[in-house]
Amino acid sequence: MRLTSALVALAALTTAVHARGFADSCHDYTIDSNGYLKATCAVPNAADKTTQINLSNCLGNAGGRLQCQVNGGAMGSCRRCFFGGGKASVPPPPPAEMECDCGDGQGGWPTSWIDLNNCVSNTFGTLTCP
Repeated sequence: MRLTSALVALAALTTAVHARGFADSCHDYTIDSNGYLKATCAVPNAADKTTQINLSNCLGNAGGRLQCQVNGGAMGSCRRCFFGGGKASVPPPPPAEMECDCGDGQGGWPTSWIDLNNCVSNTFGTLTCP
């Protein structure tokens, strides 16, 4: 009975971490030129951990538009990705908003934005796709 209660509590904690995205519990996050998101993330009751994930594992490219998609392979058809966005907006973009130029399959490279908090989570110090 105690084991069952512990597993239910653990599942609830994991769900809460996934629902929140990664930016609330990670810092110093960057995107490298190969499409890897690198961050230092909190681990419950332990020291922060440096982790990375290939964003192609979490993102897809649908006609030049980024979307959350497990094993979507987006980084093979997107370039010049960075955080913060270059668009002027009120309110300002979320801190985990990524901007990329993504191939549309017709020779164009439109700019696409996505809030990575919707696609990437911190699961006990490891970046994952929800």
